Amino acid sequence: MKKPLLERAAVSYFQSRSERVPRPKVGDEVDAVHLLNAHEQEAIKRVERGAIARAAIAGAISAGICAVAELVADPYLPEGAPLFSSATYWVILGGATLAAAVVEIAFLYWDTLRSMHQLALACIIDGRFTARENQLWRDAQVASGSRVDFAPVEALRVAFARGDPRLEGLLSAVREPAQ
Repeated sequence: MKKPLLERAAVSYFQSRSERVPRPKVGDEVDAVHLLNAHEQEAIKRVERGAIARAAIAGAISAGICAVAELVADPYLPEGAPLFSSATYWVILGGATLAAAVVEIAFLYWDTLRSMHQLALACIIDGRFTARENQLWRDAQVASGSRVDFAPVEALRVAFARGDPRLEGLLSAVREPAQ
């Protein structure tokens, strides 16, 4: 089944963005469970503030376009005329408002994808295992009777960081390691 257009566009966007973004540096801290350290928390706040600021600016620009359209259209609706008596007025005002809304929504969609990618990098979701996480993976494989093999996890990590479309197949290799 073919995936929806916006989903395909988002996946394509993440793939191209991941290829251009430098890999995050993993700190010396060892988190047994990945808790956000101070650096990561600050990076998340920075992404959040940026997303909010860009959304506010987009809304202000969209509102400004609508206000200017009303000023431009106003001469086409004479004083005291019935509100819906001038098609020209509504074509100008409605057209500008519709165009501004479509562009604003498209920008907010794109910016949300961009911000989510930045959040993933800020949280080092695509980072390397810490020493404790390596030990947990090793212990889990030994406990399940599997041979200790970090290759599937490393392939999954690299695929996630790059937005590789083969991610689902790699994930199944990690779920069902070879005996």
